[in-house]
Parts: sequence; C-alpha cells; structure tokens
Amino acid sequence: MTSLTFRGRKSAHWHTLGTLLSPIFIFSPFCPAPTTSTNPPFILIFGGSLVAFGRWSLLVCDLCRLVGHSALLAGQMLDSLTLPSLEMFAYFSYDDNPSPVWPSDSFLAFADRSRFSEHLIRLEIRALVTDAELLCCLPLLPRLEDLVVFDSPPHIVITDTLLQALVCTSSTPPLVPRLDYLSLSSVLGFTDSVLVDVITSRVMHTRMLSRLNGVFQADVWWFLARQRAETLAKLSELVLEGGFNFESGLDADDGYWR
Repeated sequence: MTSLTFRGRKSAHWHTLGTLLSPIFIFSPFCPAPTTSTNPPFILIFGGSLVAFGRWSLLVCDLCRLVGHSALLAGQMLDSLTLPSLEMFAYFSYDDNPSPVWPSDSFLAFADRSRFSEHLIRLEIRALVTDAELLCCLPLLPRLEDLVVFDSPPHIVITDTLLQALVCTSSTPPLVPRLDYLSLSSVLGFTDSVLVDVITSRVMHTRMLSRLNGVFQADVWWFLARQRAETLAKLSELVLEGGFNFESGLDADDGYWR
C-alpha cells in the first residue's frame, strides 16, 4: 500500500480510537497476507504511541467534519505517525465548514521524525495557516517539487512575504530549489509584481536545471471578479518565451479564475 486517507467525523476522537482499535493493522492487496511476524507491513497505533510505517508515498488528511477542525485533534493525529518514505502530503477539508487549523508544531515534529528533507516532493495545504508558519515548513523540505496553497477567506496565507521568500536571487540559495510546480488559489492579498517576480525567477532557475527539462508550471487561481488582465498578459508573454506553462480559465467548483 502506498497511500492512506484520514477522514475526520463529528464523533472522531483520536484517543477514543486508540482505546478501541489499538493497534490497527492496515493491509492492501499489494501487501503480503497478515502474519504473526513481529514486523508486519504497516501498523498504526493511536493514543500517543509512535510507530513507523513501511513505504507509504501519499498521506491525505481530509478533516471533513472533524469537531471544530481542532488543531489539537489534528496535532494528535500527526503525533501518532512516522512515515519515513512519504513523498506527498495533503491537508484540507472538502466540506463547506471552515477550513481546518494547521497544527504547525506537530507538523514540524512529524516532518523531522519522518525525514521529509530526504523524500517529500509534494505539499498541499488548504487550512488556516499563516505565511510565517508556512515559511517555517519550507526550509525543511529541500526536495519539494510541487507546492499547492489556498487562501481561506478571510484568512490569507499567500502574501507578499510568502511570495518574496519564493523569489530566486543570485545572492542567496533559493528556498525549495527543486520547485517546478506552484499552485496558488488566492483572494489576491499580494502585489501583482511580486507574483510576476516569483514566476520569472523560477522560470530562469528551472531552465538551469536539466533535471526539470527547463519547464516551470504555475497555476494561479483567483476569484473571477478580481481577475487582473495585466498580470494574465505578462504571464502569457512568459509562456510564449518558452520554459513556462500556464493556463487560465474558470474553475466552477471553487469560483476561482485560473
């Protein structure tokens, strides 16, 4: 098994699950049959116990209807996990309730335990997170290739501060140097020119990395009523110059312009 999805429910309390279901053995058709081995393929123990998994590549935390989207409960979930081979991490809620709170300290500890610096290549966050909290995470993820971030109105994480930190300069090593895909769903709480600086500098940086075949991909979504024609025109010019992929269009589900 290479993926795991947690879906929160109103009655879900991690300490209760730990009492009823600890330990939990998780198997898939791709794993050997359950045995009495002292080293089974995958074990998850809730309630504070820390157990390493096998070769997971994807963890999706869909906190739909989790009580109050509590950072404490979400933190307890992450505190229970060590995933030393994880490549993709997604944290969000699909329902219409307020976005979940980002458990910053628990994620930082989880990332350190799981050695995300060695293997995490995709991070997706749709949560109540600040630009400062996100900027605490990114230096720990030097192998990150895909970054997907959402504003959660009225809370804004995609700010000038965040974008300026993503600009590549010749004077300092770039943050997340392997980044080749950036997706931002925003209420436009930033300066347009800073966004253009990020994309322009990343296109130039990516061209120098033969591993990426010289192509940088950006998806920038914003509410249709707030679209910026001038910014779209500048990004379209970059596409014509080569080494950059960008698409625009209306996303009907979220009401964002892309």
